[in-house]
Amino acid sequence: MTSRQIGLVYGFLTWAISVWALVIMLSMLTTSIFSAVGSTLGSVLSIAGKRVETGASEIGDLVSRGFDKIIGEVGSVDTNDLTDQTN
Repeated sequence: MTSRQIGLVYGFLTWAISVWALVIMLSMLTTSIFSAVGSTLGSVLSIAGKRVETGASEIGDLVSRGFDKIIGEVGSVDTNDLTDQTN
């Protein structure tokens, strides 16, 4: 092999290894970015879910108390008085 051919092979191998290393580093960077975004999104959605759960629970309690109050009031209605008023 001549020195020109050796230089060509050396240059090609240097370029190929550099491209290979660049591809590996970029794939690791991309994986890290997607992991960070996924983790952040998961945390945000988890917090939002807890807020919705708390709000739904409070609304359910409020509705339950409202129905309990309505049922308590219905028991005290004098049906005879209502019948007299409608006749």
